[in-house]
Amino acid sequence: MFPQTLSPVASSPRFHAIRTVAILLAWLAPALCVVAPVAAQQPADAAAAEEKSVEGLAGTWQGALRVGPVELRLVFRFEQDDAGKLGGTLTSIDQTPTPIPLSAVQLADGQVTAAVAAIGGEFSGKLNEDKSAIEGKWKQSGSEFDLTVKRVAEAPAMKRPQEPKPPFPYDVEEVAFENSAAQITLAGTFTKPKGPGPHPAVVMITGSGPQDRDETVMGHKPFAVIADDLTLHGIAVLRFDDRGVGKSTGDFGAATHNDFVGDALAAVDWLKGRPEINARQIGLIGHSEGGVVAPLAAVQRPDDVAFIVILAGVGVPMRELLAQQGQDIGRTMGLSEASLARDADVEGEFYDALRNDENLPTDELKQKLTDLIQGSLDELSDEERDKLGVTPEVIKARVDAAVTPWFRELAMYAPGPTLEKVRCPVLALNGELDVQVAADANLNAISTAIERGGNHDVTTLKLPGLNHLFQECETGSIAEYSRTEQTFAPAALEAVSGWILKRVDARSAP
Repeated sequence: MFPQTLSPVASSPRFHAIRTVAILLAWLAPALCVVAPVAAQQPADAAAAEEKSVEGLAGTWQGALRVGPVELRLVFRFEQDDAGKLGGTLTSIDQTPTPIPLSAVQLADGQVTAAVAAIGGEFSGKLNEDKSAIEGKWKQSGSEFDLTVKRVAEAPAMKRPQEPKPPFPYDVEEVAFENSAAQITLAGTFTKPKGPGPHPAVVMITGSGPQDRDETVMGHKPFAVIADDLTLHGIAVLRFDDRGVGKSTGDFGAATHNDFVGDALAAVDWLKGRPEINARQIGLIGHSEGGVVAPLAAVQRPDDVAFIVILAGVGVPMRELLAQQGQDIGRTMGLSEASLARDADVEGEFYDALRNDENLPTDELKQKLTDLIQGSLDELSDEERDKLGVTPEVIKARVDAAVTPWFRELAMYAPGPTLEKVRCPVLALNGELDVQVAADANLNAISTAIERGGNHDVTTLKLPGLNHLFQECETGSIAEYSRTEQTFAPAALEAVSGWILKRVDARSAP
C-alpha cells in the first residue's frame, strides 16, 4: 500500500509525502517499556526551581506535524513520578493509539526536550510565558520540522470501529515460515474457520513501504479488517509482516518487488503444508504495490495460485501512473493547472534521470534530482508552496527514496506483459475517488492486458465514493485517510468475499 503506509507506490517529485511520512514517522514496536530518568543530578536550588516549572509542564499537549499535504496530530503527556523525575508518552493519533514512552525529558529555563528513543525522534522547544504552548522543532531520521504543541484538557480519541476485537468465532494462530531462497523468516497471523476443512485460503500482500501484517496506516488496520471478514465467510487468511518489519527477519531496504514475490510464494508454500487447507484453492490478495506482486507470483507459480484479487493495483506503466498520481493529488490540494503542467514536465526529467543516469555517482544523481525538485518549487506562488509544505528535509527524503533499488526498479516497471500471462481468475477493484491509482485507467489496462493474453475470467469493479484505502470519503485526498473512522468500506468487503466464494468450496461459509 501507499503509506504508512501510507506510502504511495511512489509519487511525483513534489507529492511524495506519504512515503516520506513512512520514513520520518515509522513507529517501531514494541516501544520502550521504561522511561529513562534524566541523566544528571541537579543542585538543590536548580531542582527546586525546576519542580516549580514542572507544574506548568505536567499535563497533555497537542500539536500537528505537517509533512507535505499530511498533518499528523501528536500528543505529548508529561508527568513527574514520586521521585521527582520527568517522564511521559508520545502518541501519534493519526497513526496508532498506542502511546510510546519518552526515553528522557528535560526542562531547564523554560526549554523542554523530550526524546523518543524507540523511534529515533526528539522534540525540543520553549515554553511561552503563560505556559500554554511549547514552540519548537521535531527531529527524526536527520530531518527537522516546525512543531508547536498547546495545552489541552483532553486529547481526541482515535476511533476505529471496524477493528476486530477478541474473542473471535474462529481460530487465530501466530505463525512463522521460511523463505529459504532469501534465508529469512517471515512472521504473521493465520486465521481459519472452525472445523477440519479443507478450507480455501488467501495470502495477503501489502503495499509499498515497510508494512506490518495488518498493513497499519494512519491508525487503520485494513488487512486485519479484511482477514476478519473473509474468515467469517469460511476463508482462511495468512497475513504477515514484511521482511525486516515486526517479527520478520531480513532487510526491507535492500529488497525490490521481485523479492516480495518470493515472500508471497513462501507463504503459499506454508499454506500448502497445512492439512486443514485446500491446497488447490489458495489465492492472493494484493493492495497497491501488492497488486503488482500478486500477478507476478501467479505467473511464476500458476499451479499453486488459484485466483488473485487486486486492490487499487496498477495496470498502466509505472511512469504513467506516477505522472497521473502527481496530477490528481495536486488538484486535491488546490494547485493551478499551470503549476500541474510544469510539474509534469519536471517529473518527466526526474524519471529520465533515474533511467538514463544509473551509472552516475549516487551523490551526483541526488544533487541532480534535488535541483529538479527545487527548480519546480521555485516556479510556484508562495500560496502554492505553503499548500505543499515541502521543506528541504522532505526533498531530501524524497530523493533518498528515489535512488533506492526498490524505487528505481518499480518506477521502470510496466505490468502489461505480466498481466497477459495470468491464467487464473482475477478480481480488480478500485475506489472511484482514488488519487493514487486512478480507477478508470488502471482497471481498463488490467482487464485489457489479461484478456489480450486469452484469460477472460477477469472482473473489474469501480466502487463509488471510495478512496485508495477503500474508505468512504469526500474527495479522495490523502489528508482524509486518518480522519475517517471507517477502515474498509462494507461494499468493498462484500465484493471481495462474494467473488471469492463463487470460485471456491468454503465449507464454513455462512
